[in-house]
Amino acid sequence: MNIHDYAHQLARALKNSDEFRQYKRLQGEVQKSPQLKKMIDDFHKRQIELQAAQISGQTMDASKTEQLQKLYEIIAKDPLAAEFLHAEMRFSQLIGDVYKIIGEAVDMKDMFS
Repeated sequence: MNIHDYAHQLARALKNSDEFRQYKRLQGEVQKSPQLKKMIDDFHKRQIELQAAQISGQTMDASKTEQLQKLYEIIAKDPLAAEFLHAEMRFSQLIGDVYKIIGEAVDMKDMFS
């Protein structure tokens, strides 16, 4: 079996995982509520902006961090939104674990030094 076959096998396993199925099911439920979807999209946008600033070495803007936290608290009051964000986090963690395993296996930390 070549490396691409293994990659496709991994992709199928991820797609069939409980984490992914739960995430996709809840994503479909969120899509049914345009207002909730807009709030979650706004949260994601702000989250990505903060992460990009952090990665680029910029000083973290405390007010933006606080705004993001407040937005999360508002969104998380909705049970569907809270469940969706939790499922999203679980699937992201699964993907992160896979990256970590691959990175450790090929000793990627030395690739960028």
